[in-house]
Amino acid sequence: MFNTMFIGNNVKVEIADAPVGGGQASSFTVVENVSAFPAAAGAETNMVSVNVFGEQYAKKLPGSRNVPDLTLSVFWRPGAVGQEMLAAAAASNKLVQVKVTYYQNIADPTGPAYYSIVNGYASSDAISGDFDGAVTRDFVISVTGAPVAVGEVTGE
Repeated sequence: MFNTMFIGNNVKVEIADAPVGGGQASSFTVVENVSAFPAAAGAETNMVSVNVFGEQYAKKLPGSRNVPDLTLSVFWRPGAVGQEMLAAAAASNKLVQVKVTYYQNIADPTGPAYYSIVNGYASSDAISGDFDGAVTRDFVISVTGAPVAVGEVTGE
């Protein structure tokens, strides 16, 4: 288990084309200038209420599970390879794979880390900005299916 907690500046977000037929991509491209990273770990369970005749309280049963959508914000930089891959995926409705890695120390990519990889579609793409402010581009990745992989890397 990790001895220290993770902080937001120790996160790396990567993207790849989802492999045809499933599985994990063999190489990923870093998404540059991430300003807000997604919560890529975990899942939600839909709870089903069952009303039983003659009983005052309904029973609840677990239903299907899903991974919540990922919202990824970047400081927009036209020409940045990872950002352009996201924009192209949004324009073409192409299935992509997103990998989010949380490091204890971003300067040590061989050190302890936790990662999550999911498949999804870039279902939303919006550019915004303000006078004297950085232009941001927000992407929403609608996750489909179960996580492709999750795990810990303990380092050397």
